[in-house]
Amino acid sequence: MTFTHLHVHSHYSFLRGADSVDVLAERAARHGGQKMTRPGGLALTDRNGLYGAVPFQKACEQRGIKPILGAQLATPTVSCVALVKSETGYRALCRAITALQLHEGRRPFHLTGQLAQDSDGLIIISKDTGLLGHLAQTRGSGDLYVEITPGPGQSRSWDLHRETGLPLLATNTVWFAGPEDFERHRLLAAIGLNATLSSIPPGEIAAPENWLKPGDQMEHLFRHLPEAITNTQRVAEACDFRLTFGTLRLPRFPFTSGKNALEMLRAKTEAGLARRYNVVTEAVRRQVEHELTIIAEMGYADYFLIVADIVDAAKSMGIPTCGRGSAANSVVSYVLELTHVEPLSHNLYFERFLNRGRSDCPDVDIDFSWRDRDRVIDWTYQRYGRDRTAMISTHVCFASRGAVREIAKVTGVPPSEITRITKRLPSGWETGSIAEAVRKDPRSSGLPIDQEPWRTIFSQATQLGGFPKHLGLHAGGIVISPTPLTDYLPLQRATKETEAGHVIVTQWDMYPVEDIGLVKIDLLGNRSLAVIDDAIGAVRTNTGAVIDYTRFNPIEDLATKEIIRRGETMGCFYVESPSMRSLLQKLDCDTFDGLVAAASIIRPGIASSGMMQAYVERFHQTREAGQHDPSWYLHPRMRDALQATYGVMTYQEDVLKVAETIAGMSPEDSDGLRKAMSKKRDFVAIERYKCQFIGGAVAHGCSSTVAGELWRQIESFSGYSFCKAHSASYALVSYQAAYLRAHHPAEFIAAVLSNYGGYYATFAYVSEAKRMGLRVLLPCVNQSEWHFTGQNATVRVGLCQLQGLQEQDGKRILDERHRSGSFAHLADFVRRVPLPLTGVDT
Repeated sequence: MTFTHLHVHSHYSFLRGADSVDVLAERAARHGGQKMTRPGGLALTDRNGLYGAVPFQKACEQRGIKPILGAQLATPTVSCVALVKSETGYRALCRAITALQLHEGRRPFHLTGQLAQDSDGLIIISKDTGLLGHLAQTRGSGDLYVEITPGPGQSRSWDLHRETGLPLLATNTVWFAGPEDFERHRLLAAIGLNATLSSIPPGEIAAPENWLKPGDQMEHLFRHLPEAITNTQRVAEACDFRLTFGTLRLPRFPFTSGKNALEMLRAKTEAGLARRYNVVTEAVRRQVEHELTIIAEMGYADYFLIVADIVDAAKSMGIPTCGRGSAANSVVSYVLELTHVEPLSHNLYFERFLNRGRSDCPDVDIDFSWRDRDRVIDWTYQRYGRDRTAMISTHVCFASRGAVREIAKVTGVPPSEITRITKRLPSGWETGSIAEAVRKDPRSSGLPIDQEPWRTIFSQATQLGGFPKHLGLHAGGIVISPTPLTDYLPLQRATKETEAGHVIVTQWDMYPVEDIGLVKIDLLGNRSLAVIDDAIGAVRTNTGAVIDYTRFNPIEDLATKEIIRRGETMGCFYVESPSMRSLLQKLDCDTFDGLVAAASIIRPGIASSGMMQAYVERFHQTREAGQHDPSWYLHPRMRDALQATYGVMTYQEDVLKVAETIAGMSPEDSDGLRKAMSKKRDFVAIERYKCQFIGGAVAHGCSSTVAGELWRQIESFSGYSFCKAHSASYALVSYQAAYLRAHHPAEFIAAVLSNYGGYYATFAYVSEAKRMGLRVLLPCVNQSEWHFTGQNATVRVGLCQLQGLQEQDGKRILDERHRSGSFAHLADFVRRVPLPLTGVDT
């Protein structure tokens, strides 16, 4: 067996992504070669984190290498490496990392004390005398080792070994995979320190020899310390813990009032049926029973109760919500008011949301008013416990412009020159050669890609593609676990703050979180919900008319249909872009189902494949001829599957129908195909499904040409497509906005402007207001509120539009006016509300 490498640092502040861990694992496997008679071990020790643990374990296992999970725990005064022996040790490490991260920058954190109290199942390796001595006294000398590494400093390890009596353990401090990666390590270190390459402080960069050396070379370096190598092997063999994938870890709803979760869900469903339906038909009753049976069998009753609990809390706070995604296929979701589109009347397919063959948890996405989402998140943390609730992080990686900009900065290129070059770079580059991408982009012609220093900068930036830059915050993902989250992964503080303080996030992004089995709920912010809420509030204030958002369903309103048909939808959610308004006019769209389809066929995949134009043409041919053309269907069986969309695969459900009807795939396989293509995660699985689909289609009577064309259509749009329920949920919000525009235009446009518009800039909405026949009045200290207001065909500009006026000063003006009445003249205003005259020449 070759030497076991026990100490691998991250490339940067954390290590993430298959590219990075694959390089390490591949090199470790290659070093073993024929000498590896049993699996070699490789330990990943991110600094104060387990950021790369999941992809690292997967990459090692794929190559027959034993993954050893651990971390370098470091404070300004003490440092050690902690390796995981068992599940107990893994949880202790997660707790230690979380405690360190949450204390950082606030109050002193005593790493030695943390480990003395909670380190069962961990092997501690260090060169710190105080830490090892204290731990030996408090927890005994077992699983404590003095670290010895190649190169200078071995005498210090020898002295500590003799002083404490603790055994030596040979490690290989690895900061990069191979010697050729040292320059990239220097770049990343300089970027992380915000320093130039020539000014990196001593001790902040690894030595050039800190790469993953072959086993025989490491054995030679430690030939004088066979006992240290023996201890390394012993520790590697002792570390047997593996993360478990594929097991759902569902939280329990803790507020059942003596009932079990299923009983409580059934009771809430019955109450919702009475609210949502005037008459509960036999079809509705059968569907509800079917759904509750599936939910019970799969153990998801608690999950539905938790999501309903969050939505109910938002409603109690007056915050509008919109459930979307595949959850809108469910009648149970509808009657719990998680979603607002009735599934049966719109032919929404429940099994797209939940079926017995589904291995992952159902995905419920809830939109909230963008202004109020943080209040919902704070409530969720408080309700379900800050130790069991966290937002999901994202791992933000280097891409084209950012990589070039950062490397140029640390190289010493002047900022003005960096801006001149980077603003002309193509923005979509992710991997591959930047120089090649520049040559293909007309906007980048003339850039000095073959001149120094830019030739070197572009080459180095290409090598940074996909390397982690910093932690970000997922748009809405939140996890709630059945036990403290540190049983599964470490946590840390995000830079984002709410009224309750810093948001706590997982160190892993959404894919490892899902791999480990934790359940994600998406709590998202939606600007248009705030527009609708503000407009409804203004209508109530101005006219006394009360519009109940949860029952606001204007899809049969004639005036609303008319403005959608004409494409007069500026300000209306999801249907206000020029291309969407043009499509509405081309389709003469005056029905809800038509808008649902339009919201899907305009997506990039369908539009770029030419099928959007085919849909429009077939729509009008059907209207004129009164029947479908058989030539639209590449196979006769497609007519039953795609008749409603004229033979065009429009929704994700259509992939399921075609795969099952044409290729004879099982519901589980067709859903697997849909997931593999929609998430763009598993290209190996996509290729396998391609062979299965084409082979099945041919076996069921398709020619290879037809089978290939059907696959092309599936592949072209699946990554961008919506499920029908998602489109329907968004279409309802579009209808609500269009209704308010049609019947209460002043209140609506004022709400759009107050929420900073949508697709267009402010001046475009002001111009649209005038085209709608509304008067737009200038801001006035006696008439304006802070935001825009609308009433009686008039929109008044808010004080927020006064350049240089801070919100707190605007509030002072409004408070004074409401308290003591209007301002008589300028002198009266200046006397009553003295404001700072910033920038005024006195």
